[in-house]
Amino acid sequence: MAFETGIVKRVEAQKAWLTTRKGGACKSCAAKGSCSAMGTGEEMEVQAINVAGAKVGDTVVFEVQSSSVLKLSFLLYIFPILSLMLGAFVGSSIALRLNYNQTTASVGLGLLFLLASFLYIKIIEKPLSQKQEYQPKIIRILTHA
Repeated sequence: MAFETGIVKRVEAQKAWLTTRKGGACKSCAAKGSCSAMGTGEEMEVQAINVAGAKVGDTVVFEVQSSSVLKLSFLLYIFPILSLMLGAFVGSSIALRLNYNQTTASVGLGLLFLLASFLYIKIIEKPLSQKQEYQPKIIRILTHA
């Protein structure tokens, strides 16, 4: 598990929006250079489940499950590459059987499988983002506002 600190900026129901500095877990993340969806520069905004009952202005500790980060990293980085390779292999195999150009079939089906993997990721993005196992959780209040 990765632990970070942040300051609560907004609270709605069981969710809290935190401002935190990039560091710790961010330093080892492969996407740290392109992580602009969550903020720019050194600060970023994080939405977290407010299990500690934090209020606006509180300094809190939140956790991110390492296993969730690994699963999502596989889905975003490895799965498309494997899909591309599988498509190229299938294209090559089909081309041999049907007397088509192997290169054209490999490239064509490889790209088709790659696009299909991106579409699949886009489709499951929303349901995955709603699962609690993939969301940061506020676990402790360090200081009250």
